[in-house]
Amino acid sequence: MKPCKLSGLLRITLEYESPDWYYANGNLRKLDVQNLEKLLLDTLFMKWGLDDSILAEKLSYKRYGPREQILVTVERADCNLHPV
Repeated sequence: MKPCKLSGLLRITLEYESPDWYYANGNLRKLDVQNLEKLLLDTLFMKWGLDDSILAEKLSYKRYGPREQILVTVERADCNLHPV
């Protein structure tokens, strides 16, 4: 789904949800979300027909959830990239 008409800089929040962040013995599973993140962002911006240079902020979270999914929130960024 395309977001609303976008202008200016964007902030994206990615919430990686999974029931399997830990092994049964309690050790943390090594999941490479950084490589997944690059693929996800490239795919989203290509689908939206936008240049990813308008991405000013990116927040990522891992959290427990009943199934594996990625929740994506897109907002207008509040940051100022102009020199002082």
